[in-house]
Amino acid sequence: MDINQGTPLLDSINNIKDISKFSLSELEKAKKLVLSKFAFTQETLFDRTALIGNTLSKGLSLEYLENYESNIQSVNLKDLGKFA
Repeated sequence: MDINQGTPLLDSINNIKDISKFSLSELEKAKKLVLSKFAFTQETLFDRTALIGNTLSKGLSLEYLENYESNIQSVNLKDLGKFA
């Protein structure tokens, strides 16, 4: 039996890897969702402080947070293929 096909999980993973199944509108919807979740993680001063501390504790710089929105907005359909 070929371990790369035949199971529902592997079939789902292979479908996700096929970026031709994603439309530009789906990508834009996903970007909005990611950015709205990011905004909600900063609702209070405590939340913002925790986000900064968490970011720095992972070895990332404050530039990561400063550029987060523009980095998300710059993702395109070709980029999805690099990570699938």
